[in-house]
Amino acid sequence: MKKRHIQLILVTLVVMLTIAHFKIKKKPDPEQIANYAKQIKKPGDWIGKYAPDFELPLLNGEKFVLSENIGKKVIVLNFFTTWCGPCKKEIPELNRFYGKYPDEELVFIGIDGNEEKDIVESFVKEYKMIFPVGIDDGRKIMEKYGVESYPTTILIGSNGEIWLYETGMISNADITFGSVYEMQKKIIKEGDGIKKEDYLRLLMAQESDTKKKTKVDEIELTGRAKEFSEKLFCPGCKKPLPQCRGSYSKNTRKKLKAMDLGTKSDEEILKELFLVKEKEND
Repeated sequence: MKKRHIQLILVTLVVMLTIAHFKIKKKPDPEQIANYAKQIKKPGDWIGKYAPDFELPLLNGEKFVLSENIGKKVIVLNFFTTWCGPCKKEIPELNRFYGKYPDEELVFIGIDGNEEKDIVESFVKEYKMIFPVGIDDGRKIMEKYGVESYPTTILIGSNGEIWLYETGMISNADITFGSVYEMQKKIIKEGDGIKKEDYLRLLMAQESDTKKKTKVDEIELTGRAKEFSEKLFCPGCKKPLPQCRGSYSKNTRKKLKAMDLGTKSDEEILKELFLVKEKEND
């Protein structure tokens, strides 16, 4: 059997299995799938990136500016809300960790997700939060850091990069932060933390590069093509197609954009996208 014929059979089987999946199983909500995929991939997407700069008024009357602390302190940001159960449960552990390192190279900031000041102040008092807390007005800081669930905790190291990006409740801060915190603290104590001007320069370059990549790679889909792309996943990174920026996703979205979907069924679209057509002379 010719190699071309074998490829045709294999691809046809894949298409048939996918079609069966579409027909037999209840289709999950694409939005739920996308959100789940985001949470799984989020730490890998953020670790190693320069932390976005921001200013945050604190409930104690002070103002926290990230760039003023970069390279001088290990910085932990804990995003929470007063209605979040896991947020409440992790506070004693966060308090214990923060209280364990008084006057050391550590800044620990609680960031509430845009709630009323009196509600947050009552919450801080009730749960005896000993670290500084501010309110993210308009969720602008959350947007910068891609925070979509509570609690989310981020550790920023001596070089201005994100070293930890944790979603969900922290039950043992020593394990979560331990070795990373000790290593970064040592670097700062030795005076080797990044300088503010270098951090801002590198952050600007990172943001500029991100904008360029997004502009070059973006393929806008609408209508049926957009809906169909949300049902497909990249076999490499496992992200839904609209969330992936790899070549597989890009090529598939290009095909969808160029196709005349009309009233074609999902099965017909799948065949047109992925089925290898046999040449007449094979």
